[in-house]
Amino acid sequence: MQDALSVAIDDLVDVDLSEWSDAAIEAEFVALRRNQDRLDAHAARLLVGVQDRLIPAAIGASSSRRGRSGRPVYGCMRRSRC
Repeated sequence: MQDALSVAIDDLVDVDLSEWSDAAIEAEFVALRRNQDRLDAHAARLLVGVQDRLIPAAIGASSSRRGRSGRPVYGCMRRSRC
């Protein structure tokens, strides 16, 4: 799945926008943001899976921070919330 996504991204970044109309750029941008939101949602689901399965602990990441529940905490910026 990642190979197909990488190829699609490569195709997108190689596009020359100088020939595109304003409407085409706008439509492409809106579609790109919609897909990016979908990818972000998938990444969030994967992160939940990583946390639920304690994957960092299973691969020996003993330095993983742990929250009040004893589970690893990812991306926690404030200790008061961890």
